[in-house]
Amino acid sequence: MFANGAAGVTIFFILSGVVLGLSLDFDKSRLPSRYGKFLIKRFFRIYPAHVVCLLILCTVLIVFGIVNPGTFEKSSMFYNWFYRTAPDARAIITNLMLKQTYLNSVTWSVKVEMIVALFFPVLHLVSRANNNRAPFVQLIILLLLIGLSIVNPGGGVVLPHVYKFYLGLLIPTYGMALAAFFKYKKLSISTPTIVTLSIVAILVERQLVYGSYPGFGVIQALGAAVLIYVLMQNSGGWLFRLKALKKLGQYSYSFYLWHFPILWLMYYGLHTNLIFHGLIHSHAFALACVICVISIFAAYLFALISYLAIEHRGIIFGRNVATKFWS
Repeated sequence: MFANGAAGVTIFFILSGVVLGLSLDFDKSRLPSRYGKFLIKRFFRIYPAHVVCLLILCTVLIVFGIVNPGTFEKSSMFYNWFYRTAPDARAIITNLMLKQTYLNSVTWSVKVEMIVALFFPVLHLVSRANNNRAPFVQLIILLLLIGLSIVNPGGGVVLPHVYKFYLGLLIPTYGMALAAFFKYKKLSISTPTIVTLSIVAILVERQLVYGSYPGFGVIQALGAAVLIYVLMQNSGGWLFRLKALKKLGQYSYSFYLWHFPILWLMYYGLHTNLIFHGLIHSHAFALACVICVISIFAAYLFALISYLAIEHRGIIFGRNVATKFWS
């Protein structure tokens, strides 16, 4: 149940909608200027780290002649799908351009982030409208975006996930409105109960009803939205003020980029080492736990280096470029 990567990505998309929306709230410039600055800063925030990570990964695969034998034992079949052949120039270029994302499987969500950024300021503008018709229009747009994900779940990488960003945009406004409604109606639900129900919605949907109804993932997204709103309030807001969590948030993107290549390469090393190969059969679970812990620390170390050497500089550079061209 807890090995649910889709839940983590859903939370990440919705949280991106919240954070990016709040950042745009501080920009009072006209839409063309706001749009241009947002795109430039978003590009330099995301793309350089992806390029460096992918080039280093491909260099390691080519230089050390790493090819997946497709016979990983005691592990998910997922690990047998990747790197069956050495990456060639065409594969590297198409993955750098995010036209394909199979060299680093997690970059499909980077592609989603990049494409959604193209129209995110417009969604932000709609979500912040404040007139009599605004709630109706905002609700219709949300339902339309959810509907598109339902009727065309395989409609490319991006379409099924757009509503999650928009849902994040609506959380600050509609979360407060719903809280006020419950208070007005004297409907009391304890915070622990809400958190528990949200976590159940996030984690259980994939295991219980996967593929059995149109619109799979919507319940998970709604649960994530409620959980994020509750944690943003006074009762849980302290969580977002923790210094350690803020630091983790800074490095989270690079951590996300690096965690799969590092984990896969570690599994590859185990399966090609005769000593460890024997341990895989005799102590598979214990060895998997050790590998997970080591890979987390290794990914965090790479994330720290990536943030300081690439991401942070990209953020500053993007901010300077945006200010220069859209001041």
